[in-house]
Amino acid sequence: MKTFFLILIFISNYSCTNQIDNSSNSININNQQLISDSIKIVEVKSTLNNIDSIQNVYFNEVIDGWLSERIEQNILIKKLGNNIDKGKDEFWEATGTYIQEWNYASIGVFLNMESDGLDDIKRVYSIKLKKPCPYKTSKGIVIGSDKNEVLQEYKNLINYEESYDNYIIIGNYIDCIIFKIENNKVSEIFIGPAAE
Repeated sequence: MKTFFLILIFISNYSCTNQIDNSSNSININNQQLISDSIKIVEVKSTLNNIDSIQNVYFNEVIDGWLSERIEQNILIKKLGNNIDKGKDEFWEATGTYIQEWNYASIGVFLNMESDGLDDIKRVYSIKLKKPCPYKTSKGIVIGSDKNEVLQEYKNLINYEESYDNYIIIGNYIDCIIFKIENNKVSEIFIGPAAE
């Protein structure tokens, strides 16, 4: 979709820079303008590609090869079982959906489950992992991993402006991975929207 949009920009700019000389029926193309517009398109496309690659980290983070945001409840129950400590459904104005806590405390997995209505199928909205959870991020980070390992594995993706104290943030508060660090070790991993 983005590539298609960029092609339209190029075609639009190309046609705008064409000038028809009605007296001689010839087309004079402003080459300098075309080159300049082409460079801008490449720069925009490069920027969009960089944004996509960063977004893929926090929008598509997969824990232990299967657990991620938007997984439906039937898959979750099949993998983790039905021994769930469930909270009450609450309507969140910010999302316009119902959110319910599903806790698998014995394995250190704490989820917010989202549904459009009270009786609708739920899907994972956010994930929090704590001890004794053995699940790994897509880059191999687990509860107990060293802080330096997180810094190394995510070095090009860390949001230094929003990271603070003992929290390393990948992405932004709209959707992110947050590593909580205690005694130079990962004590908690959060995946999802943190602004709620």
